[in-house]
This record gives sequence, structure tokens and C-alpha cells, in this order.
Amino acid sequence: MKQHKILFIITIIILSTAISCSNSYIDETDIKGIITENALINSKVDKISSKEATNIALKNRGIPITKAGENTIEVIPILNNDGDTLIYAISFPNKEGYELISHYKSYFPIVADVIGCDFNDSLDSKKIVLSHYIKEIEKFRLSISDSLKAIMSLWEQYEDRNYDHDRETIITRSEGDLLSLVSQSIQEWENEGYVVCELAEDIDGLPDNIYEYFLDVAESIANPDYDYLHNSFVLYKNYYSGIGSVSPLIQTRWSRYSPFNTEMPYSSMTQSNYEVSPAAVALAQIMHFYSYPTSYSWNNMPLTSSSNDINTLLRSLSDQMSTTYAYSSENNCNVSYTLRSGLINSIYANGYQYNSSSTSLTQSISNGHPVIMHGDQDWYYPTYWICDGFNNYQLQRTYYLMVLSIDYPLHYENACPPYGPESIISYNSLHINWCDGTSGQYATTAPQLQACDGRITGIRPINQ
Repeated sequence: MKQHKILFIITIIILSTAISCSNSYIDETDIKGIITENALINSKVDKISSKEATNIALKNRGIPITKAGENTIEVIPILNNDGDTLIYAISFPNKEGYELISHYKSYFPIVADVIGCDFNDSLDSKKIVLSHYIKEIEKFRLSISDSLKAIMSLWEQYEDRNYDHDRETIITRSEGDLLSLVSQSIQEWENEGYVVCELAEDIDGLPDNIYEYFLDVAESIANPDYDYLHNSFVLYKNYYSGIGSVSPLIQTRWSRYSPFNTEMPYSSMTQSNYEVSPAAVALAQIMHFYSYPTSYSWNNMPLTSSSNDINTLLRSLSDQMSTTYAYSSENNCNVSYTLRSGLINSIYANGYQYNSSSTSLTQSISNGHPVIMHGDQDWYYPTYWICDGFNNYQLQRTYYLMVLSIDYPLHYENACPPYGPESIISYNSLHINWCDGTSGQYATTAPQLQACDGRITGIRPINQ
């Protein structure tokens, strides 16, 4: 398919634990130089620059160009072991979070959108995320499967569809008039939001039988004085429709770290309190979500800051989970633990399921019940987090065939009924509360992060 020169914008990218990073900074002058009202990316290449990634991150967050340079934005390229950039992390100031943008257009443009931290904060959640997406992007950038071609279509929303006037064109009369008409028509179509493709090439996503039909129609009714292959065009629009979503259920962002650990046992080795068990933080936030059991003072528990009531609850749950407090060289304060099904059973309905399927995951969330997930991610101890929302999307297209009319003056006309909508790809993202004070939306190629070793769905009060 011959598509017209397209420029892409893309913002942040996601990191891995075992890779080296080099930092660069973009100040206000740099930002004003790289952002335009329609900052876009080159579609002729399979990867983007750090500046293009920054543009995408700003666009995704709705940050006006004039506001972008008020504070320094940190751009961190994430490298693999061979020194190749896989992701850009765009870190916003003042704990406003970061976005992860894929360096390669064979993966989702926006990989993650995280709030509640700086990218340079040392958090286990970041280890899980980076480890997962480093493997994913490494795998996808080397693939040429049909699904990857569909994923690349998601980048078209950031394209600059400038028509390529260097194409070879067969013209038998009135070259100047035709070129003027082609240029004007393409500009009008693109202004209306269409992607414009020559009929001479295969059209991305268009079924072969429909393409052959378009060829037959153009050959039979297009102006015979001009080459119909190079002067007929297929137009299409991308429609991103939601096919199911649940906004984040959990509003709290409680953490296993200070200042939420003031009631935890004291370690003489580190001369500080042990961290809270992430399992306890996960269950405590779900209990707050339901305000159940009613014996707790839920109104005295803020959403994003600590209090005596919160910290006491976290210690109580940690003890009931038979938490073993220990120290490791890898983490200042480390906790190993077992999440006891009996504890959940004593508070909530026994209809919950363990190691349930991915379908049960989204079904539980759709029913208003957050899901506890866990994974060990190849270090000393496992961790727990909450999945409490998701967005399922579908990219669809409708195709139109435009041919030169037989009548003069020359003009383009719709040659046949449009084809579509054609489903190009379905994709989803999960919202995760990491139980470390952060949460965010993460692009997924499956309904769960592969780091997840287990899921507990259907957790709810006994009376619900």
C-alpha cells in the first residue's frame, strides 16, 4: 500500500530491570521547538525519536504547548542488553507520574500511563512492569504477524498525512490540471480525517476480495484518459470504539512504604520499620472500597495519605496473614508472607475464586468486585497488586473508492457503496493499583500482565 507521508507523535516508554539507562532532559526551549499544534510522526520508519515520544505523552495528558515548558520533563530511554532503545519513559515533575511510550511502532504507542510517583522512584511495581514490557516489545519488534500490522494501525491517529507528490503518475493529457485536482482532492479528504491510499497498491486491512472488486469497478467506470490505478484512491477513517470498560473502582492509593508502616515491627538492622505486606495493603484497600466490616472507622482513612487508623489496620492484617518479617540485601525492608484464604473467608463471601481465568478477571471487575493479583517476578519474594478497571477497544474502518469522473471538468466521485465497518483489531488495557502509592493504565495484549501468577476474583462482603 502506498500511503502518503505521515508523521507520528509519541510519548513515553516503559523500562526493564536489567537494562542500562542514560538520561536526557528537555527544557522549555527544546519543547517549544518540537511541539506544534499537530505534532506528528514519520510513518515511513518503524520507530520514533525521543522528541516524538515526548510530543505523544504531552498530547495524551492534554498538556498545552505553552504549559509544557513550565517545569523540566525528564526523558529516559530504556535500553536492552544490546544497547537498543525499546521504550521512552517521560517523567513529569512534582510526582505527577510518567508515561511509557514504545520506541517501535510494532507495539502499542502508549504503553503505560502512571500517576502518583516519579519514574526514578525505586518501586517493585516498576520492576514488574518493565520486565513484562521489555520482553513484549522485544518479541513484537521482530514479528511480522497480521496482529502486529493491526497494532501498527493504532499509530495512524498520530500521523501527518501529507500527500507524496514524488509518486510516478501515468498521464495522457492535461498534466497540470490533473496534478492540481489530485493535490486539492487529497488535501480536502485529509482535512476531513481520511487516510488516502492509491489503488495501485494493496490497502492495509482491506480484504482481498473487496480490493479486487474495487479494481474491477475503477477499471470499468473511471475516466479512460487517465491511468485508473494511479489516479483512483481508497479512503478510510479509523474509528476507536469502546466495547466494554469499567473506570477504576479503587480510589485509595495506600502504600507498603513510609509513612504507612509506622505500626510495623522495628528492624534493628535497618533502624527503621519493616514494610507492610503488599497483600495486607491490597486487602485493606478493598475493605475500604466496600467500607466493610463496619467496625472500622473508614471515614478516618484518607484516600492518598496515611493515618493512625490506616496504619493500625495494615499491621493487623499483616499479623493475621502470618507475615514473617525479614531483611534482604536487595530491599531495605523486606516482608515474606502468605495470603491466607481463611482471612478473606472470615470477612467476605466464600464465592471468590483463586487462579481464575482471564474472563473471570474482567467479569469480576464488571460486577464491581476488584481483583487481587500476585506474581514473584524473579526476585526474593512475591508481591501483590489490585486490578480494578479496564478498557476494551476496537479499531474499525470503512473504505471508500474514489475515481476520476468521465464528465468534465475533471472531478472525483464515489464509485461504489462503501465497505465496512471492518474490524481491524481489538485491544485492551488494565487499570492497576500497585499497593505502593501508585496506579495506572497499562496496554496489554492479553487480559492480564504475564507477571501475574494468580488472581483472586469475586471478593465481596458476605451480604453482597
